[in-house]
Amino acid sequence: MKALLIVIPLLVVAVLVDAILMRLTGGARILDPFLIVVVSQAPHGRKSDAIFTGALAGLVQDLLASVVFGMHMLSKTCIGYAASLLSSRLIPGQPLTSVVLLAGGTIVEALVQWLAGVLLGQSVNTPTLGSLGLSLVLNVSIGLAALTLIDLVSRRRPRLASHARGR
Repeated sequence: MKALLIVIPLLVVAVLVDAILMRLTGGARILDPFLIVVVSQAPHGRKSDAIFTGALAGLVQDLLASVVFGMHMLSKTCIGYAASLLSSRLIPGQPLTSVVLLAGGTIVEALVQWLAGVLLGQSVNTPTLGSLGLSLVLNVSIGLAALTLIDLVSRRRPRLASHARGR
């Protein structure tokens, strides 16, 4: 798995960034660096790589802080799968593609956690609309810069979608 050579250092950075942000904000989770890691891997590999990256990032996030263990793993796995499906239909390497994946990932995570909380009958820390909006803006703005930096450091080019040939 060549993707692990990129994912493991990104997860270490995400853990550090998350710890610093939690310290600075007094425990408010307004930026999700693990989401950025998942979205960074979705357009460049296969669906199985994106799902594995999502599950691994969610597991690490669950180990750090989770009300219900496995909640972040479930949401990040869903995001990885959805992002890999969606990125194959959008133009790779375009900023708008990254905006759609980051914004959609933020919303999907909130929805998955809310739905899982309802199904489990537990109160999960779902964000309010104001904090969800702030997270959306921060995840997209900081995520765009981070995705550009990740692509530069890993020196990879966006994968071009294959097109069907006419008969």
